Amino acid sequence: MGKVKAGVISFFLLFLVACGANISDEELYDEAISILESDFAEPNAFTLEYSSLEMTEIEELDDNLYEVSGNVFDQYQNGASFTVKISIDGDVMDYEWMVE
Repeated sequence: MGKVKAGVISFFLLFLVACGANISDEELYDEAISILESDFAEPNAFTLEYSSLEMTEIEELDDNLYEVSGNVFDQYQNGASFTVKISIDGDVMDYEWMVE
């Protein structure tokens, strides 16, 4: 199962970057999970569990381009991998996600 979707993400992260603050791994992880919940789990009525922050890979690909990768499990413990790319361009943040 794979899907890519783009959209605008939270004002909070945008505010942090606009103020010159660095985004922590925890903030990126929380945002990635929020994206997957709102764009993937809820519309499909899935109950999902995600790999912990410690078991998730977070990488800065370029200036203001981040990738969060980990695993997701359904209520039957079937697993898949997820990747969420978050980009920040001035006062606009976009994301793409894939579950496969």
